[in-house]
Amino acid sequence: MPVSKDALERYLSLLTVAGTVTHKAMFGGYGLYCDGVFFAVIDNDRLFFKVHPGVNLAEYEAFNSPWWMIDSGQAMKNYRELPASILGSDQVASWIESSVEAARRLKK
Repeated sequence: MPVSKDALERYLSLLTVAGTVTHKAMFGGYGLYCDGVFFAVIDNDRLFFKVHPGVNLAEYEAFNSPWWMIDSGQAMKNYRELPASILGSDQVASWIESSVEAARRLKK
């Protein structure tokens, strides 16, 4: 799960549009928090957002975004890779917001 410093800095700079985004090292990768809500992970220099069927899963399916796969080959069913075309666009803020909402629903 290594993450390069360049990838971490790039993602953090692009994600601040939706609020205060912070990070915490986790198992060689990073967990990302927006205003204190854990909404994403960075693993192997790839960015994965939290998904929920009632909130945002359909958007990720429309892009055929891959699941986050951990080293054992197991899919983490609550995380999908953020499409590259969304990351640098004006849509990224709404995708962050929907992942924060997904995180809140999954927590309940």
